[in-house]
Amino acid sequence: PELKVLPLRGNVDIRIRKLRDGVVDALVIAAAGIKRLGREKEVTEYLDPEVILPAPAQGILGFTLRQEDREFIEILKSLNDPPTQVCAEAERSFLKTLQGGCRIPVGALAKVEGESLSLSGVIAHPNGEKVMRQSQRGLTARPVELGEKLAKEFLDNGAQEILKAFGRSTW
Repeated sequence: PELKVLPLRGNVDIRIRKLRDGVVDALVIAAAGIKRLGREKEVTEYLDPEVILPAPAQGILGFTLRQEDREFIEILKSLNDPPTQVCAEAERSFLKTLQGGCRIPVGALAKVEGESLSLSGVIAHPNGEKVMRQSQRGLTARPVELGEKLAKEFLDNGAQEILKAFGRSTW
């Protein structure tokens, strides 16, 4: 209750400058971005996904290409990591089914375990009074279906109330 959570805009440099200038006392920034920028030494603690789930598909890079760029598409295929793709599809499906976006506190984390796929999700009311967290298991061959199934479970159990607080009406 003694914490005040504020929205913070700007790139990593701007956010860290606000911390150093005393505008904020603490920051939560995606580890993937910090690592990509080589700024791990500035991190004081990594939050465990059991404590706070990341944003859906956090840290996953995507490319949009013209269909005509077949040679480049073939080159990029070698960079694709199928387990990461499956996880991203499940997490993004969860977000899409909830009709979430970057301003709604929705988290998701999928993990491939052989042929099995686990998906954990969270959604929180803006005042923090209601937080829903659930998990589902499915097949790696059906990540989109798993994301939809988990989101529908949230919606069936009260997530609409949270989404209405953000001006979203679903179902």
